Amino acid sequence: WDETLGVHESVRVGDSPSYLSMSDKIRRMFESSDWDALIPIYKHIWEGDDRQMQEASAHVGMCFTWAMGDLELTEHFMDRLPEDCKDKHLFTALLHAHRDQFSEATSSIQLAREEMQSSLISHISEPYSRGYQQVFRCQMLTELEEAIAFRTTANDERKTVIAKTWKQRFLSGKRDVGMWLKLMRLHSIAIRPIHDVDTWIKFINTSRSAGQLTVARNAIFQLLQDEANYFHEVITGDPNAVSPLVLSQAKNYTYLKAVAIGQQEQQMPMDVVPTIFGSGSMAENLSTSAAWESRLYKNGKDGKPDALYGVSLDNAICLTVQPALVYMYVKFKWSMGEYRDAFEMMELFVKTYSDRIGFDKGNPKNYINGPEAVRFSSSSEESKTAYYLSRLYCKKAEWLIKVQQDAAHLAQKAREKAKWRSSNAACLNHVAYKATSPRRRGRRAAVARVNTIFANRRAQSTASGNPSIASSDSDDQPNSDIEFLSKKQGSRISESILESYRAATILDNKWYKAWHSLALQHYFETKRYEKHSKVTSNVIEKYVVPAIHGFSRAIQLFKEDTTLQDTLRLLTVWFNYSQHDSVVQAVIEGIKFIPLPTWLQVIPQILARIHI
Repeated sequence: WDETLGVHESVRVGDSPSYLSMSDKIRRMFESSDWDALIPIYKHIWEGDDRQMQEASAHVGMCFTWAMGDLELTEHFMDRLPEDCKDKHLFTALLHAHRDQFSEATSSIQLAREEMQSSLISHISEPYSRGYQQVFRCQMLTELEEAIAFRTTANDERKTVIAKTWKQRFLSGKRDVGMWLKLMRLHSIAIRPIHDVDTWIKFINTSRSAGQLTVARNAIFQLLQDEANYFHEVITGDPNAVSPLVLSQAKNYTYLKAVAIGQQEQQMPMDVVPTIFGSGSMAENLSTSAAWESRLYKNGKDGKPDALYGVSLDNAICLTVQPALVYMYVKFKWSMGEYRDAFEMMELFVKTYSDRIGFDKGNPKNYINGPEAVRFSSSSEESKTAYYLSRLYCKKAEWLIKVQQDAAHLAQKAREKAKWRSSNAACLNHVAYKATSPRRRGRRAAVARVNTIFANRRAQSTASGNPSIASSDSDDQPNSDIEFLSKKQGSRISESILESYRAATILDNKWYKAWHSLALQHYFETKRYEKHSKVTSNVIEKYVVPAIHGFSRAIQLFKEDTTLQDTLRLLTVWFNYSQHDSVVQAVIEGIKFIPLPTWLQVIPQILARIHI
């Protein structure tokens, strides 16, 4: 969809696109999740009097306002929907359910089922992939009925069953970001996002992995905004209706919110503050039309729509009380190419969470043997903080490995470029005089014209927001971030990687990935010493023995798809350095915890290495 939008921009003629051209552009922007570009377009269409264009764009308008989490705004498009629109009854049912008009919603669901009956019958004989859309529509109608049942029942057990069923369907369905987004918005009618954080984080991570960064960013924004609204309701409501922990979190959040607003009042419009940081009195008095203007059409710098509505997500994420949201967000920033900001934010939260639970990376034995070990074994908030702190440490080590590799690659490219310049200096001087001929002057002029054309196209593409033919200068930012982080870590980057993995294993002693990564990094360090120098007794104690301990622990917590490689690496280290007593002792201790079936799959390798 991004490529087709780029083609559309390149072939568009004139400033007044045709009816069909505008309809195609709107659909492509919607499929690309470019909400920020759609908002001013819809504002222009709905302020005009072109009824044909309004009818053609009404369906997409309903879909994208629903995707943004505002069902009330779908009513603006309801009157312009064509009579034969297949989603009209569905959106009517969603709007009624959102307004607690459950009998009207049930009637609309029945009309939607009757309307899709003929199309569903026609797809019975089709392959599953072609009929999946119809099956998905049936699932949405069913889950909308379940959402109504969730809202109307007082039976907590029934609510738990519905929520569990939704999660199972969600995870077992097709991994399509657009479909998952519809299900997330439908579920939010019954379960608010902040009470379904795990599912929302799963959706955001899937969107990020699929390259749908705009969808992921909008979902993060909606999740943080719902958290702000929830804590506002807790503070202004009955304090006895929630647990003491939630009340304490709400009070702490409100204090931090007040500090954040106080710092930003001078540079942020006041009508944006309640929308971002919670529903205050000003937000409650907004009418539907005022909400449309202030929430969707708020302009940022240079008159362009501000994707974050005037407030940086970096500031909003600092208010959250959910470590899971922090872990998800730093990964999102890294995927955006903001390596330096993501890494510095991670270090900030690592320090904050470490201080909160009393963990010192430089002296981990105090954490293992201290009172924090008891708290970690329970289901307390400290346990949850320790769990995500271990994930942050592991992700930090992975990022440092990338920084180390990319920095080495950039250094190699710089050396090759310098070598090429020095070796070709004489050749360039030799051919310089040939460039004065008329024929070569004509070629240079043609090349200059072509470069000018491409430069103009890149400038137009950047102005229109099309990434397909935009300049690649933005790639310099990740490279500069890599160089900065590499210089900041210096020669201790390898030690920092090992320390981070070691901290992850201490904070979560039963996490396979942490033990596997720690052992693998020690294994690679051993290989590096084998390649460049002799493996001394110091290297044995520093890298080989920890690698054996790590592989043994990882095999004990094995994953079926990787345990073979871990076992083979353990055998390699064992047989290469079995002449050292510390290695033999480490193997003896590790074998006690390795399941017997693990050795059956490597019997041929063991026999091949035994010298008789």
